[in-house]
Amino acid sequence: MSSRLRKLAPFLGLAVFVLRQIEAMPLASITAAVGLTLLSYFVLTGYDALSLYYMSQPLGYGRSALASFLGYAISQNVGMTLVSGAPIRFRLYSAWGLSAVEVATVVAFNGLTFWLGLLTIAGIAFTIGGGSVPTALHVPLTSLRPLGILFLALVLAYLASCLWIRKPIRIARWELEPPPFRVALLQLAVSSADWTVSATVLWVLLPREAGIGFPHFLAAFLLAQILGLMSQIPGGFGVFETVVIALLPVGVDASALVGPLVAYRVIYYLF
Repeated sequence: MSSRLRKLAPFLGLAVFVLRQIEAMPLASITAAVGLTLLSYFVLTGYDALSLYYMSQPLGYGRSALASFLGYAISQNVGMTLVSGAPIRFRLYSAWGLSAVEVATVVAFNGLTFWLGLLTIAGIAFTIGGGSVPTALHVPLTSLRPLGILFLALVLAYLASCLWIRKPIRIARWELEPPPFRVALLQLAVSSADWTVSATVLWVLLPREAGIGFPHFLAAFLLAQILGLMSQIPGGFGVFETVVIALLPVGVDASALVGPLVAYRVIYYLF
C-alpha cells in the first residue's frame, strides 16, 4: 500500500462506517430529515431578511437569502461565527453597497435573534420538561427548570425593553437601538422556528421503538446545543453527541443513537 493510500485509509474507513449507518436507517426517516433540513435552511434566510428590514435596507430577499445561506452553511460547520460566517456577509453586503458599520449591525442583530430564539425555546422546554442533569456532564446544575425560568425571564425583559424602555442594547462594542415591538416578536418567531425545525431533523431519525417523546428530546437537544456552542468546537462535534446520549431517558440503548447522530451530522451539516 502506497503512503498516500495509507493516509487515506482512516478516512475511507470512516466513510464506509457512515454509509453503513445511514443505509441501516428507514428511507422514510432519511427523506423526512432531508426535507426538514431544507426547511430549516429556508427559515435561516429569515435572519438576514429581518435584520435588513430592521435597518430599512431594501436589498431584496434574493440577496439576503444568498448571504444568509452561505454564511450559516459555513458557520454551522466551522463554528466561531465572527471568523467564518461574518466575513462572507462582509464580502457580499459590501459589494451590494452596505457600509462596514451596517454589515456589523446585520451580524449583531442576527446574533441577537439567534440567542432570543434559543432562550425562548430552551426556556419553555426546560421549564415544562424539567429533568435532572447527569453528574457525568460536570455542569453546575441539578435541574433544568430553574435555568428555563431564567431564560424566559431574560426574553420577557427584552420584550419589555422593546415595548417600554427603549434603551440601546450593547453587544460587545456595538450598540443596537431596540427594534419596534412587532419586529421583536418576529425575531422570536423566526429563531424559535429555526431551533424547533433543526431539532426535529434529528428527532425523526431516532428509532421509534426508543420511545423518546419530543418534549424530553427537545430539552436534551437544546442543552446539547448550548454546551456545544460554549465549547467553540466546530459544530459542537463530540460535545453535542455526548450530551444527547447522556440525557437519554433511562432504559434507552445508547447504541441506538449512533446511526441517527451520524446521519444528522451528514444531512444537516455536511449535506
